[in-house]
Order: sequence, then structure tokens, then C-alpha cells
Amino acid sequence: MDIESIGHVYEGLLEHTVECAKDVILDLDATKSAKKPWVGLEELESAEEEGGKAVERLLKERTGSAISRVRNDLKKSVDPEDNARLLAACHNDQSLCNRIAPYFHLLRIDSWGYPLAYPQGSYMVTTGTDRRETGTHYTPKSLTEAIVTETLEPVAYVGPAEGEARENWRLKSSEELLDLKVCDPAMGSGAFLVQACRWLSERLLEAWQDEERAGKCIRIDGKSLDSLEGG
Repeated sequence: MDIESIGHVYEGLLEHTVECAKDVILDLDATKSAKKPWVGLEELESAEEEGGKAVERLLKERTGSAISRVRNDLKKSVDPEDNARLLAACHNDQSLCNRIAPYFHLLRIDSWGYPLAYPQGSYMVTTGTDRRETGTHYTPKSLTEAIVTETLEPVAYVGPAEGEARENWRLKSSEELLDLKVCDPAMGSGAFLVQACRWLSERLLEAWQDEERAGKCIRIDGKSLDSLEGG
């Protein structure tokens, strides 16, 4: 993983939060637009007392899916293999498994193929709002590279700001490059600053090589000198 990937992990963590289930909670296979993609089993059973349409409306609201999809999923039967996985998710509580089974095809399935149903008192990972509320967004390396290059070339080279053709550009001296100041006023995970350091370090090495070819010496602190002067 590149150092910028830490920002990607951080953004992903902000998408979620851990809560203790106060009721039996069903994690629903919802669309991305769903604001609350889970439902309490007691909520569903209360809606059942009002009739099938109330259950459909509740599940449509929570999943963000079309009412037709909700109806079709409620009509599907649960095969023995799926029922065994649901029973495992219910901590082998057969009574709880039977209560959840009618909604099996609306549940989100984890990476191991088990439906996500949380018994009362268990801890669950749910969608959080921290990322949206803090405006945290990870920018992938493919974008930071292009943006940083476009931004820094006019200040690292003599020529682009003057409208010169690329073949006529001249890299500034190592002293000028080391004197540059870079500010990222909207810094989050630092992806742009990491890429700026990477890009400028490559240009700095090029400048040192040019200066050494011109007969200069590079002191250990990076300063370019006509001679080491006994240093």
C-alpha cells in the first residue's frame, strides 16, 4: 500500500460506526441512496399487524428499492442451505431464525455468504454519517499525480508560465526548488501533499544531477556549491 492509501482506509472507516443492537436488527440489502439501510425485527412485526402493504412500505423506505422488488423478495422461499446459514447468524436460536426467515432475501449477505442479522445485545457495524458531515473525501493517486504535475510545473520550471514550448523549459536550480512553499488549505489525509513531496523530490534530484554535471558539488545538507570549500 502506498502512504496515500491510509487516507482511503480512513475514509472507509468514517463510513461506518459500531452500535449495540437494542433490538434484533436486520441489515438490509439496500441501494446506495438508502439513508437507514437496516430495520428492527419488532418494527417489521408491528408493521405486519397493520397488513402486508405497511411491511412493503417500511422495507421500500429502508432499502431504497422499488416496491416491486420488495414484493418479489418477500414471496421467495428460503432453501435449506440458506436457512442453515440464517440459523448460524441467529446463534442457533431456531425461534429467532423462523421470525427472520420471511425477510431472508432482503438481507445483506457478508463475504462468507451469511445473512447479516444481529441478535439483541450484539455489536453491529452500520453506516455512519461522519464522512459526509466532515466532508472527508479520498483522492486516488491517479488524480493527485495529474493535478500536482499541472500545478507545480509552472513554478518548478522556467518556461511554462512564459508560454514556451515544453522542449525549451528549464528546470530551476536546487536552491530555488528547496525554497518553494506548498500549501494545501483543504488537507484531509494529505494525499496531495504526499504527491507534491514525491514530485518535487524527483525534480530536486534532477536539479542536483544537472549541477554536478556542471562541475558543482552537493553538500550533505543539499546545498549546491562551486566547491566543497573544505566541507
